[in-house]
Formats: sequence, structure tokens, C-alpha cells
Amino acid sequence: PEEPQGVWRAVDMRSGLLYGGDALLYLENSAVIASLRAEIGTSYYTDLVRELFLENDHTAELTLTPDPALGQKRTAAEQALLEQTLSQMTPAARAEAEARYQAFQAWQASTDSEEAKATIPRLSVKDLAQSPAPYQTEIKTQNGASVWFHPRGAKGVVYTALYFNASDLAPEELPALAFLTSLFNELPTARHSVIELQRERKRLTGACYADTLVLPGETPEEARVYFTMDYSALAEKVPQAAALAAEILTSTQFTDAGKVKEIVTQTKDRLYRSICAAGNRYAGTRALAANNGQSAALDLIEGLGFYSWIKDFEEHFEDRIGPFFAFAKKTAQTLFVGGRLTLTETADAFCESAFGQIAAFPAGEGAAQDMRFTLDSPGRAEAIVIPGGSSFAALGADLRRIGERHAGGMYVLSSMLTFGYLWDEIRVRGGAYGCNCRLTQDHTLALTSYRDPTPVRSLDVFRAAPAFLENGADPAGIEQYIVSTVAEADPLRAPGAWGKAADRQLLLGRTHADRVKEYREMLEVTAESLRAYASLLSRAGEAAAVCVIGSREALTGPDSVFTPEQIREL
Repeated sequence: PEEPQGVWRAVDMRSGLLYGGDALLYLENSAVIASLRAEIGTSYYTDLVRELFLENDHTAELTLTPDPALGQKRTAAEQALLEQTLSQMTPAARAEAEARYQAFQAWQASTDSEEAKATIPRLSVKDLAQSPAPYQTEIKTQNGASVWFHPRGAKGVVYTALYFNASDLAPEELPALAFLTSLFNELPTARHSVIELQRERKRLTGACYADTLVLPGETPEEARVYFTMDYSALAEKVPQAAALAAEILTSTQFTDAGKVKEIVTQTKDRLYRSICAAGNRYAGTRALAANNGQSAALDLIEGLGFYSWIKDFEEHFEDRIGPFFAFAKKTAQTLFVGGRLTLTETADAFCESAFGQIAAFPAGEGAAQDMRFTLDSPGRAEAIVIPGGSSFAALGADLRRIGERHAGGMYVLSSMLTFGYLWDEIRVRGGAYGCNCRLTQDHTLALTSYRDPTPVRSLDVFRAAPAFLENGADPAGIEQYIVSTVAEADPLRAPGAWGKAADRQLLLGRTHADRVKEYREMLEVTAESLRAYASLLSRAGEAAAVCVIGSREALTGPDSVFTPEQIREL
């Protein structure tokens, strides 16, 4: 996820302050941009390319060769070092080491003194705004077409988002839809070659890319799926950028099987590395997919389900490419139509060319209903073996399947569990690199661990969270969880991200009054109201599915909770 703008601005200020500089130096760059524009038509850029690239001898080429057995070698070396060290220790030295370890464990389990806590600067709930900043949206209409316009200071840049409702696709078509997003800009259109297309994108836009958006449906089994196209452009170039976006969507040529095969392989390899490096994200989605239609869709679009599809595509490419091209051509004809389109614009001032963007697509028909999934029974367990020593554990449930829905106070509960209970039990005592609890607006609960040496133990920790709530919700610390949660819920955002956040609320049908209610629920959280969630967590844990992505040793060891049928290779 994108870091809050406040963090980046603080980093920019720190950079300006170095060596006695001006803290505001890097916050305002209009003069720098103007000076660069003034160099257009001079030799400045030619000289720069010559200096930095053509006549630069300070380069190096490295070749990295992976070792599939590296993890085992490191483990064996560590064990040998441990045994050597122990064999050389006298009984007295070993007793001293054990005493130090016990003292360390006692320190880990202890809490900071009130005097130490008092030295940390803090905000109080009274310092916070009492309601979230509203998203300003104006509905612009012309000849029956409408555009959601978000007025926002954007320094002359216009951020445009196109949402095409794809909810009437079959769930099994979602991986193909997801892969389709990666082909736009990589294949020629009816007017431009790939090289020409890339040049036009750089000339006319700051960014132009296709993607998908999945929102929750009203019931656990439902999800709403959108194919999206986002682009940003200077206000004077928006008409040309809009025409280019329409051209890409409606006239991309799906004929180059060789190029598609190359992208298939790149996509599979990139996803494989991502799963091995950040498996908590994929395990969390997979666990939720057993209980929640939105997560089931996400799993097929960007998760383990999509990885299985892309892997099969590569292995059986000659058989799969024909049907995929047929799907791509049909989708371009039926999906990219005005009847499915919601168009939004975030800018200093509204650009009338947005209506031309809508007119660039045929009228077409809309999607009549949300996508429906057949969900698994509660309690599904799944384990995926990956190379290396790190593991990632996840437990997930849809609150609606136990008769509950999301409330604002659950955001604070997520913060307290993440940075209190889970942090102590999974990161500090369990040795994992990270942990997280997410109770979201989408009515889901997900508990995950990151780079976890004992993932099976972490599943037990997740399920013991209700007991922690009943016994350990410290009233003195609640206020700081509220402050940090509110800051995360209503952060400073860049104009484009601000517009996307406003879009999501509108697409979900959420009003400002809904946001104010949720915000007030966060501010009014008490230790007693948090303890009351213990029953919800207990029932959710009983209905939850689990997924662990990790090493074979962690998944098949003596404490494993998985049967051989539940374990598979990535």
C-alpha cells in the first residue's frame, strides 16, 4: 500500500534539513519543473545523456546464481556452530548463559515502567479532529452522461479513472481478466505499434495502466468486479490522453502469441518470487477466500488461484492461447462500453473532455448483478510448500457468516491486537518478522504472520486472542491505539490517491454520514467495548479457514496440524 503523504513529506523535509539546509526545499518543486521545461530545445538533455550513459565507464555486470540448497546449508552450518560452541563451554559458562537467557525471557515478558512511557511524546484524543475530512464530489452531466468530479488541488494534473463493471463474468474467467490487464500497452493497437504506443503514453500521460478492482457484495457469497483504466495528464493534454486510453482499450490487437508467451512467463516468475517473499498477503487472501466472495475473487485475480492459472497457461500454452485470444476479443467488445462505465476525475478544475471520453465507447449493456461464489464450509485448512526457511500463517473469516458486521471500533481492536498482543506473542516471543490483524470495512477478519519460524504455533496464538481481550485490554493504553488508528483511517493523501479513496466510497454507496459514524465509533472506544469483542473473535475463530505458506519442515514437522491431503507444492 502507498505510504501516507505525511511520511514522504517528512522525509523530504529531513533531506532539505541536512547540512543546515531549508526544511521546505523539497516540498515545492514548481520552479525546478519550470527550469527543466525551459531547457527543451537546447542541448541540455543531449549533454546529460552523453555524460550519464554514453560516456560513463563506471558500470559493472553481475551474475547471481541461485542455490536451491542454500537454506539447508545455512541451517546445517548454524547447528554445527551451536554444537561446537556448546562443546567448548564449561559447566559454569553454560549455567551463566542459561541464566542470561532466562533473564532475557523475563525482560521480554515485562512491560515498560510508567516513568519510561511518560517520556514518549503523545497526542490525546482531544487533539484529533472530531470527524473525518469529507470527500468533495460534484456530479457533472451532459447529454445523459455523468462524471464524478472530485475538486482537489493537483497542480495542473488531471487524474482520470474508468471503472467498467465486469461482475457478470463467470468466476473462472477472472484469471484471464486479470492477465488481460497486463497486455494493454504491451501489444500494438490498430493505429500504433508497441514502440509508438509507449512513446505516446510518455508524451501524453504521467501514468496510464489497466487493473482490476474488487469490492464486497451485500452477502458473503457476492463480489463486485471492475476492470479499471487509470491515467494522469496535464490539463491541456487530457483530450489526447483520453483518446489514447480509448484506443488502447478498444483496438489492441490480440494476435502476437510470442509476445503473450513472454509476458506469461514473466508474470508467473514475478508472482512466484512475490509469494515466497511476501506470503502473508497471499495466505491471508487464500484463508478468507473460503468464507468471502470478495477474497475468492482476489485470489483468482492476484493470489494463489491466479498463480495456478498462469502456471497452467505456461505449461499448456499452445492449447490455451487460442481460447484466451477469443476471450480477450470478446471482452474488449462487450466490457468496454458506456453502459458499464463509471468515470471519475480528480483535478483543480473540471475538464469537459471527460464527456468525450465516455462518448468514445459504444453504448452497450451494463452488468445486472454482482458475481456469486460457492464458498467452502468453515474450517478449511490448506498448506503450500515453498523453498527456504520462512513461513507465513493466516487465519480468515467473514463476520457476516457468524451474524456480525463491521463497526468502527474494530479498527482500534485491529491496532491493539497487531501492536500489542500479536506483537508480543508472534514477533517478540515467536521470532517472526511481522504480524497483523485486519478487521475491515468489508466485514472480514484476517490474522497473519510474516517470515514466521513457527507458523503452527502462530495459529494457536491467533485463536487465543479472545482470552487476551478478556484479561488484557489495558484502559491506560487504549487512547494511543485510538490516536494511531484514526491517523491511519484518515491520512494525508496525494491528489490521485485521494480521488481513488473517494471513488471507493461512492462505488460502495457509502455516504459522509457513514464515515462520520464509523469515525465517532473509533473515538468512543473503551476498554470495556474492546473486551466485548472477545465473543466475536471466538466465534470467528471457530468458523475461520487457515492457510500457511512455508517451508516443508514447518508444514510436515511433529507439531503440524495439516494432513498430507492438505499440503501441496507451490
